[in-house]
Amino acid sequence: MPLTTHVTDRYGSRYLVPLTNDSSAATTVDAARLALAADDVEGDFTTVLGRDYVDTNGGDVSVAVQGVIGKLILYMGQHVQSGTDMHEAYLRRLRGLRSRVIPDSSSLMTPVDELRGKSTIPPRFDDAEFDAYLPNSPQGGS
Repeated sequence: MPLTTHVTDRYGSRYLVPLTNDSSAATTVDAARLALAADDVEGDFTTVLGRDYVDTNGGDVSVAVQGVIGKLILYMGQHVQSGTDMHEAYLRRLRGLRSRVIPDSSSLMTPVDELRGKSTIPPRFDDAEFDAYLPNSPQGGS
């Protein structure tokens, strides 16, 4: 389902008409302006997250719908402070999606248990030679 459909399903036309039209006499949502805002939000996903917007992902949809409304408020110059606040909140939520790691891997590697018998063997990257590369690294062994 396109992002524009998600927006129109969640917000009534009485709210969207003034956000998408310059004329106060307008009675319908300007689909072209709505589509441009949606395209900009999808572009934000690519720029900020380095991945495409996924319309079947509830988190993506929730953040993107808020982004479209925030962008429309800014583009139309209405309620400038609330539009700016909504847009900033949208960007924070968008960056929050970046910090999530989706548990999906096709790696053939298997983790190795650090405890072997009664001895704990730290991973190789904890060795002292890597301390200069890792800020606040634990003091590696020899």
